[in-house]
Amino acid sequence: MDQGQAKRLTMLSQAQRSFVLGVIGAALLRDWHRGGDSQADRLAEMYSAVRLLEGGGGGEPPREVRIREGYEEWAPSYNGPNPMIEAEQSVVHALLAPSIKRGAVVLDAACGTGRNTAWIQAHGCRAIGLDITAAMLQRAVSTAAGAGLVQGDIRVLPLRSGSVDACVCALVLCHLPDLKPALRELARVLRPGGRLVVSDPHGRGEYAGGQGFYGAGGITRPRYIRNYHRQASEWIAAFGDSGFAIESCHEPRVDSVTAARHPVSEYFPEAVLAAFHDLPYLWIWSVIRSDG
Repeated sequence: MDQGQAKRLTMLSQAQRSFVLGVIGAALLRDWHRGGDSQADRLAEMYSAVRLLEGGGGGEPPREVRIREGYEEWAPSYNGPNPMIEAEQSVVHALLAPSIKRGAVVLDAACGTGRNTAWIQAHGCRAIGLDITAAMLQRAVSTAAGAGLVQGDIRVLPLRSGSVDACVCALVLCHLPDLKPALRELARVLRPGGRLVVSDPHGRGEYAGGQGFYGAGGITRPRYIRNYHRQASEWIAAFGDSGFAIESCHEPRVDSVTAARHPVSEYFPEAVLAAFHDLPYLWIWSVIRSDG
């Protein structure tokens, strides 16, 4: 760590300091039984971080904001680098592809700035992009010009039952305290046999401090939209109760490229890699609306 990095580290708030120390602690816990040079390196980093971070560290902790408020603020920068989007998008598109047929009606539920809406539209489908925030839809107008854009809540969809051939719901269900109202609405508007593709932060993200932080600077921006981290059993139960049969499940894992983009990598890149390498950080589900 050079002098500039050390100085930036000492300027972090108390909450941010806890995040840094927590990452190093996770690396230690994951490899505690192996011993050797790796463990010695992590301990040295922990001692160094504690010395640099003791005392000071004022400032307010991150402030939670509601979904609508957060995404209104996030909209101008949402299309910036986002490792979750980069990891899930090609998988989401591949899973949705069998349903992408010319003339099909495809819903992009919680469409954001319209990245999936535009892809659906480009393949000859009738694309419907729905989002709860006006600011996101304003961005989607230019991203997916000509698509049917609607402001609404995925828990109360303004669409007729059985009117949609397929649906994608990317990186949004994590913000809802209960999966079932949204999944039941998505099942309602899908025709029997219709496909839903869902991406969401993985349950393991809870142990990595993962929340919906937004804005430049990663951990230095104290605002977030809450993520509810679910385990596989919760997803399976919610899909079944909502009338879906699971077709497939994918779990992209942290690699060296993903780890390098973690905010703590600026200070302790080896600790970040040791803490999170090869752990899943996304769920990507493909499910089919049952005939019942």
